[in-house]
Amino acid sequence: MTMAVLEAAVMVVLRDGADGREVLLIRRKERAGDPWSGQIALPGGRADPADLDRRATALRETEEEVGIPPTALVGVPEFVGTHRPGNRLDLEVSTFVAHLRPGADSLVAAGPEVQSTLWVLFPGLTTVHEIVDLPGGRGRLGVDGYRRGEVFIWGLTYRILSDLMARGFATQPAGPGPAPPG
Repeated sequence: MTMAVLEAAVMVVLRDGADGREVLLIRRKERAGDPWSGQIALPGGRADPADLDRRATALRETEEEVGIPPTALVGVPEFVGTHRPGNRLDLEVSTFVAHLRPGADSLVAAGPEVQSTLWVLFPGLTTVHEIVDLPGGRGRLGVDGYRRGEVFIWGLTYRILSDLMARGFATQPAGPGPAPPG
């Protein structure tokens, strides 16, 4: 018997800050039954039947969660691969990368599912091993992740950012790319 695969997409939004390349992260709101409740994540979510493809899912979710419309991104978001969360092997997450247009910072605002947004300096993130409390009182787990002050980035977000860092996204310049959709 084959397991049905749910589809989702996330957007890695980058900008060039005063100290180097930064990545936009969200802190998810605390919600009962949410396996990622309160965690640091990338904007994104499950595909909607009305989405034309996973890129459309990533764009829609990015606008819903952090207020960034497709026109505020440089070019068309680049597809960089898929991952599966360790706690949801029936979920396939497509990852897209886009650069925020200069001057579009004022558009970033936490949506209804997001507690807060934060920009984190991307280059130089260093892996650490920490013990985390799993949401919903499911115990504690030793995991690798990135620590930036009070922020601990682990799980799927850590794996995606690690992959992108290894591929040079932490430092490569934003290209003009094709015009944004719609």
